[in-house]
Amino acid sequence: MSAISPVERLTAAVQRLEAALEARDKTAAGLRGEVDAAVKRAEAAEAELAKLKTDYAALSAIADQVEKRLDKAIERLKAA
Repeated sequence: MSAISPVERLTAAVQRLEAALEARDKTAAGLRGEVDAAVKRAEAAEAELAKLKTDYAALSAIADQVEKRLDKAIERLKAA
């Protein structure tokens, strides 16, 4: 039975380390992609929220105008 030499053990350890580092790099690249996609989705959501706030302000102003016109019409009907 032959014993494994220290050089062979070291070579095997280096190969395992290289494999682990390669797996880590692949995982990190995947995570970077996920983070980039999440950032893009967040930016799109922020833009949509800004648009919705603008639309809400416009609709609120229109609702105020309609309310005032209805109040005037009601007053005219009550006076008649």
